[in-house]
Amino acid sequence: MSTWQPARPRGSARLALRILPPLALFRAVAGADALLWPFLRYSAALWTCTGLDPRTRELVILRVAATEACDYQLAQHVPLARRAGLSENAIATAIRRPLPDPANPADTLDQRQHAALATADAILQATSEAPRANRAEPADIAVALLAGHYMAVARLCRLLDLPVDPPAATLRRRRTPARRSRNASEAGTTTPQRGPS
Repeated sequence: MSTWQPARPRGSARLALRILPPLALFRAVAGADALLWPFLRYSAALWTCTGLDPRTRELVILRVAATEACDYQLAQHVPLARRAGLSENAIATAIRRPLPDPANPADTLDQRQHAALATADAILQATSEAPRANRAEPADIAVALLAGHYMAVARLCRLLDLPVDPPAATLRRRRTPARRSRNASEAGTTTPQRGPS
């Protein structure tokens, strides 16, 4: 059982927590008030700007979560991997050590996904096992950044002994705070504000 207690967020972090799903990870990062929004922007960029397809992205995240023994990440990302269309066999492959032989006909991962997992393993083991010729490829850089980010998140989860939340997709988002617009303030109405996407 976790004994972690969240810090009391201030300023913009308190606003962010009103918008985000009520996850322990967000509450933990909000304890470092000035870092929450940059953390959210960087996390979003790793999800949307890397050029990795959702299946490969989730395979890498699951690989990191399993290697780092982070139950918190596994609880969040196994459902996301399923939603991305990964089979139970592919999910088990990402979690299993060592990686299976890509020549195995029972393997459900494609060559690109195997390469991504090998690069993630190299980052996690701090070795140069991944082929050097591919180091400058955008996909390898994306995988390295994704794996490094999720490795740091896994270690934060373990350091703080964060309680394992239900998957974010099953939680209701909090209502977006309303702000009075200039024209609406005279009429007494409010305009809803969008949170980070």
